[in-house]
Amino acid sequence: MANNNNVTEAVYTSLLPADKSERCYGMWDLIAVQICFGIAAWFFLCGSQAGMLLTAKEAIPTILAGNCVGIFMISFLSISPSRYGVEQLTATAGIFGQKGSILMTFFFLIACYPALALATLMFGQSAIKFVAVLTGPGFFATEGAAVTIFALIALVGGTFIAWLGPNALRWFTRLSAIFMALILAGLIIYLFAYHGIDSVIHAKPAEPYTDADMGAGMGIKWSRATALEANLGLGMSWGFFFGGWTRLAKTESNGYHGCMWGWGVLAAVAGLFAAFAALAIGKYDPTIWFVQVSKDTGLGFLAAVGLVLFAIANITSVATLVYPEAIAVKSRMPRFGWIPALLISVVPVLFMLNNAVYYMVSNVYAFIGLVTGIYASIVVFDFLFISKGRFRIREFFSVNKGYQYAKGWNPAALIAVGAGFATYLLILNPLTWTSLTGIFPYTTAIVPTFFLTGIVYTVLMKTWIMKKYKIPFVNDNEIETNR
Repeated sequence: MANNNNVTEAVYTSLLPADKSERCYGMWDLIAVQICFGIAAWFFLCGSQAGMLLTAKEAIPTILAGNCVGIFMISFLSISPSRYGVEQLTATAGIFGQKGSILMTFFFLIACYPALALATLMFGQSAIKFVAVLTGPGFFATEGAAVTIFALIALVGGTFIAWLGPNALRWFTRLSAIFMALILAGLIIYLFAYHGIDSVIHAKPAEPYTDADMGAGMGIKWSRATALEANLGLGMSWGFFFGGWTRLAKTESNGYHGCMWGWGVLAAVAGLFAAFAALAIGKYDPTIWFVQVSKDTGLGFLAAVGLVLFAIANITSVATLVYPEAIAVKSRMPRFGWIPALLISVVPVLFMLNNAVYYMVSNVYAFIGLVTGIYASIVVFDFLFISKGRFRIREFFSVNKGYQYAKGWNPAALIAVGAGFATYLLILNPLTWTSLTGIFPYTTAIVPTFFLTGIVYTVLMKTWIMKKYKIPFVNDNEIETNR
């Protein structure tokens, strides 16, 4: 029995493929995980930002289109991890090559760190508001060092939950899903009972781009494009995370639909009401809303209850991000133990626990969308036009022989990555939020980048790589699956 427990632990915390008996997530489990994963921080912040830039009539289609189109474009990423029981980067070693998949692991980490920072900082913001409601010490009730201290507590707490493994996470996410449902229900009741539907629909955004800043007729264009780019980036930001969860899905269908619905329209609903709240209250920070609700209704306890529930949900968001992140590190670099893999997943975040990051959601999700969108594009186009998701599972783990291409690197993937970065940066610089070519805000940056990257990869694979290198999923008839 002890030996079986050791094997199960190895499946949950290392590169070992998950057998059917070890897959514990049904579709509803995955939906609960993904809803908690996104709603507590990321959907609230992206939705709130849309409400600060656009009216309700424009924010609604922007949030839904950005998130639902984004997740649909990358949804095929769920299939190979579900099929073979391996995490995301292992499942794509056949596409990027053994060494190329390690490079993608660093891309994954780079995309995770700012997202983790947002979740922990939101916990910090919730904590200082809670202290203020209880009239606690002033130092712990104001922005600054106190937010960083509380964010650090959230990072440690979330990492500990991730260390416990997927079964513990499943129960934490179920509990947090209930908390988030209560928060959303309360917010909806407040918005429409206190402000009214008509007031919300006709409210003016508090901080839109203006023609005075951007040029005649350009203010609204920049507002629309900025909100859409951030929500598309959020929709695509899940690309690296599919495998960390769908490897434990009971069926391929569970993995596909659990992620599609959980990260798609269901979670995006939170973004809609976040936009409505931002329009009604005129504040970007969701933690301020709970205090305002309490003041407007005269029910002082609502602020404390809402902030506590929100804080717990954000710790769960941290855990659900750290777990697949550490799994990816350990699977591609198996010499690291579980605890070192967890530390690699969180330590760099310490340098981002700054209030400025909390208010840069557009920049954060444009950057994450850039990195993740390029990776996802190559994987999706490979699934549709090259491998069809047919791999030999032993080749994933044959470091010296499996999927080597050119000494462990797939040149087509590397060239496509370069083309993707060049395309995006020509359209939009995610750090300075400026357009070198002036094309943005007339188009998004991530959608053209996604398609151009995939096309470059597909053309190079068909005209060069597939003719030059022996690739198991292309040249062999024996295709092994773990259905």
